[in-house]
Amino acid sequence: PDHSASCWVRVAHGWNGDGFGFMSIPRIGQEVIISYLNGDIDCPIITGCTYNGRNSPPLTLPVEKTRTTFRTKTHKGEGFNELRFEDKTGQEEVYIHAQHDMNVHVKNNKSEITENNRVDRVKNDKHLMVDNELRIQSINSTSLTSNTDIHVKTDNSFYLLSNDEIHLKSGQKLVIEAGAELSFQAAGHFIRIDAGGITSSSMVNLGSGSPLTGGGWQGKYPDVPDMPETVLPKHEPNSEPDITKKLCLRCLLNAAESGQAIIIRGED
Repeated sequence: PDHSASCWVRVAHGWNGDGFGFMSIPRIGQEVIISYLNGDIDCPIITGCTYNGRNSPPLTLPVEKTRTTFRTKTHKGEGFNELRFEDKTGQEEVYIHAQHDMNVHVKNNKSEITENNRVDRVKNDKHLMVDNELRIQSINSTSLTSNTDIHVKTDNSFYLLSNDEIHLKSGQKLVIEAGAELSFQAAGHFIRIDAGGITSSSMVNLGSGSPLTGGGWQGKYPDVPDMPETVLPKHEPNSEPDITKKLCLRCLLNAAESGQAIIIRGED
């Protein structure tokens, strides 16, 4: 065993129990506050952490004094995860930053209500799978655009209903294909194509009239969301006094005897 090493030190957390609770392990370089159970130097416990001249808070103060932030730090890296609350009047916000992946598991129902606009952007692929029924409703117009192809497939029937107009337009060709029967009907007249041949209403005018024109595409492209800006706090290494000085052994023994939680540094 390493006789120069200290004993294992427990960390006090805000809430914990058997297999549940909150856990945050202090890392190398952090300054912690140590107490001693019943004043026993062999029973230390970490009761908190504090910022100092080397470790700056994740906020720029006093500019961001209305924010409450929980920010982690990537182990052996420069990234972080963050949960932040902004309480400034008129700018209240809940901000979540995931450095890599974000996974959510809901074992029953999930409901969301957005009182104003919602804008989503996926920079790569998006997959949606519904094991039962899918319903989508838009009170106003709906636009669906693709820079390449759009494929729609159903194993049973496909129904398209409009109370006003359906306009199909192709820049090159339009193919309508049916395996057994094809029927066109309008204004009391019809054309029907099936295995028995081509059947139409009593009157067919050839070589006269003019084609109708449709309303044309009037869809809209989606808005692009603004990426929330995360500004790391500015910190000058020598802007605050360095309190991480050598621990006073006499002060440590006195603190253990009296059960104090604070130990003075830098004294003989």
